[in-house]
Parts: sequence; structure tokens; C-alpha cells
Amino acid sequence: MYSNEEKTEVQSRPTNPTLISRIQDLKKLPENNNCSDCKSKYVTHVSCSIGIFLCAQCAKFHEQLKPGLNRVMPITSNDFTELDIKLIQDIGNKISNSTYERKMPPCYRRPTYNDPIVMMEQWICAKYERKEFMEGMPLPDYLARTKEGYLWKRGKDNKQFKIRKFILCKQTKTLKYFTKEGANIPPKAELSLDTIDAFIVPEKIGHSNGMQIVYESKGFTRSLYVYSETSEELISWYASIYAAKLQWQQIAFPCTRVEELCLDLWPQIVKEGWLMKCGPRRNDNFYKRWVCLVNRKLLYYLDSLDAFPKGEVFIGSKHSGCYEVTIEESTEGDSCKVLPRNDSAFSLDGGFMFFVRTPQRLFTFQAESAESRKEWVDALLAVIEKPLTPFEQS
Repeated sequence: MYSNEEKTEVQSRPTNPTLISRIQDLKKLPENNNCSDCKSKYVTHVSCSIGIFLCAQCAKFHEQLKPGLNRVMPITSNDFTELDIKLIQDIGNKISNSTYERKMPPCYRRPTYNDPIVMMEQWICAKYERKEFMEGMPLPDYLARTKEGYLWKRGKDNKQFKIRKFILCKQTKTLKYFTKEGANIPPKAELSLDTIDAFIVPEKIGHSNGMQIVYESKGFTRSLYVYSETSEELISWYASIYAAKLQWQQIAFPCTRVEELCLDLWPQIVKEGWLMKCGPRRNDNFYKRWVCLVNRKLLYYLDSLDAFPKGEVFIGSKHSGCYEVTIEESTEGDSCKVLPRNDSAFSLDGGFMFFVRTPQRLFTFQAESAESRKEWVDALLAVIEKPLTPFEQS
């Protein structure tokens, strides 16, 4: 880097108007034309301390790092110095990431600009403030064989959040939680890591550190809704779950490269929201349901935070079965009707219906708008178009 004397000398010089154009030229380089942290193409700022280009959102997170750790400026600023230009020219996004991400474990999911704010915030803190991924740093706790701690869990029946002890053990492939503590008190539930997936969902849970844990229990899908007291602890639990899953996938598929295993390691909630759903018979009524598309599962609930869905549909591939999504405009004589209930049902007059066909049956849904229906149809078609992965076939 540069000595304090060099900084003082350079920064005391008058600003050269051409420095801004030089910043713009550096931004046009292939390695600098995206945000260094989230890969957004809307680059608006520069870290003059690290020598990287950033989007507006990531720039805010950099400004919130420990005082004095980072100096961030808009790329249109008139306050750049020759020292700033030289640092950015010497480093840039590519060299910076090769340093700050050198030892990033494959189980750590690198967030993008579409992910929840808490993920981006903790990614930047881990990368630059805690330097978790740099050479020579101690292993973070989410890589340990066992993780213990406390999370606030929503009750299935009383709907209230209460603090619970959780223990994740990689050796036994389990995640346990306890309602009572003691030497010989068994866990309330023991979840197999084979069936667990976790999703960071702050808005859904109503807490900035909210997470949904989805798993299979006795052949049915079950959800736990939890939150942690700190965002760092939330991401630690999230990374711990996927560190354990990756470890066992490496054992189960020893000939598959880690990079390939990671392609399907983190499932996504493709889309979720309220829809009207009709029963299986032509004259059945429509009911309002919270519908969630998670990878190849289409789950529908009475409420968005229910523990168990009312039903679930496996969405396979068009390459391996009869799966399709179709749109059909409703007509005045359509025999499907809305059951008179006080549940804010959508009106059928707009005809925003769509149909999901599986080898077992036809499912009928109605969206509240043409735009919403298109989003659902596009999301489902994207799933159906993809061939099944080896893990989905196993």
C-alpha cells in the first residue's frame, strides 16, 4: 500500500479533471464492469481503500464497515486523487477478489443483488471486515463438526416465537431442537440433513434475520420458521446446514466434482404468493391458498407461515413424464365457481386461470392478474423444461 506521507502529498494536490474520465476507462475493463461483490451491472461507486467498483447497494454496506476501514466515493466524484487512481488501476475487482475470496469454502453461498439484504450485508462483512476467506485466517464456526446455539422458533399451534436450543451434528447428519434442556431430555424433533433445505426469508417471517427450514417428516413436507438475534449468527446457521449437506454429498457421490455438487446445493424458492385453487372435480369450489414453488415441489398452504401444506405436487420434467402448464380463458358458463366465503377471493371475471398437468391429475389455479399468472406460468415452465438432475432422480 502507501505510506501516510505519500497519501498526504498526493491528496494535497489540486484535482485533475481528467481523473474522472480515467475512472470511467477503468470501469469499462471486463473485470470491472460489474459490482465486485454482487455482480450487478449497475456500477455507481468505487472503494478508494480497496480499489474496487461497486453498485449503490453494496457501496452502502461498505460505508457501514468499521470506521476508517473503507472510503467509498461515487464514480462521478470530483474528489479523486492520483493515489486513488493508481490503487484502483493496480488492484481492481479481479485481483481484490482473488485475495479476499481465496479460501472461500464451497459451502458458502455467494449472494447476488437479487438476494435478501441480510445476505449481502453479511457477505461484505465476512469478506472485508472479518476477512473469513483470506489466506491464513482461522476456520469459521460453520465448518466445525458440530454447531450449537439458540434460535427463536415459531410454534406450530400457538404461532408464537420462543427461544429454542438447536444442535447440528455433521457426523450423525442431524439437526435437533429442544423445548426443554437437561442431561437426559430428548429433542423435540430430530431432522435428517438429507431432507433439509434452508431459505433466508426476512419479509415472510417479519424479522430481518428470518429463516425457513423445510424438511420431510414421515413422508410429508414440514417447515420450521426461525430467526436469530444477530445477522452474523443467521448466516452461520445457514452456512452450517449446507456445509453438512455438501460433506455428505461428497461421500455419496465420490466421483462428482465439488463444483458440480454445488450447482444444485442451494435450492431456491422460485416463486410464492396467494392463488385461488380449485379441487380435483369439475364442480369443485375455489379456495384461497398460499402457494410456494420450491425447486420441483409446488406446495399450497392455508397460511404463509403454516408448518404443513394442505397438499404438494411434484413438478417433473417434460423429458421424463407428462408435465405441462397451460392457460385457458374462463367463460361465462365455466362450471368452476367461487365458494362464498370471507377470504378475499379473487374474482373469476378476469379469467386469469392456469392449469398444471401431472401424470396423476390436473391442478387448476387462478391468479389475481394477467401479470401474476404470466409469472407463475413462466416459473413453472422453466422447471418443467429442465431435465432431472442425478440427485432428483435418486
